[in-house]
Amino acid sequence: MTTYTLSTKRSQFGMPAGIASYRHRLMLLLCVLCPLLAAPASAIPILSVDADPSTAGIQAARSIEVGDSFSVDIWVSGLSPPPGLGGFDFTLLFDPSLVAATGVVSGGFFPVPLVLLTSLAPGHVRYAEHFLLSAPPAIEGLLATVSFDALSSGNNSFIVDSSLTELTNPFAVELVFGSAAATITITNPNAGTLPTPATGLLLVLGLLGLRLARRTTRCH
Repeated sequence: MTTYTLSTKRSQFGMPAGIASYRHRLMLLLCVLCPLLAAPASAIPILSVDADPSTAGIQAARSIEVGDSFSVDIWVSGLSPPPGLGGFDFTLLFDPSLVAATGVVSGGFFPVPLVLLTSLAPGHVRYAEHFLLSAPPAIEGLLATVSFDALSSGNNSFIVDSSLTELTNPFAVELVFGSAAATITITNPNAGTLPTPATGLLLVLGLLGLRLARRTTRCH
């Protein structure tokens, strides 16, 4: 009769060598994964309204006068390359009693853009583009410039409507994004001043009244 003996080799820690090796590999894996799990989440893209395109950087506020024509820029930043941005469709909201949209032009973010939609309406502007080729590696850039006329005095906020705005990567996957608004303060320099003809008429009436008062005093 043949007798078989089961021999289990143990490590220096008193446990089977196979289990010790497995625990060693597990510890190495945890050492690699822990820094990754503890790392902060990557930033999301931000759509910003630049109230003053003529000034470097993103301006969140600007003052103009009634009757002025002006423009605002729509910028995207914080994209992760690659794949980057493949298309966008934004809706910009504003107060139609204060400003009126007069036009929108491409910002040239895509070298070969396909303009899908341009819509100017009281209270909102919608504009969409898609890139026909592989997406550029840019992580920020100008999407579009929207022009306006100032109609009346007040504080107008330009807001990117997140519920109607969409950013996608080149594979048509929608991206999560944030937005930053801008405020235009519109003043009326002629408010509270009288036109010259009205001022002259009041002066004449005042002189006539003064002369009439003097005559009345003499009669008494």
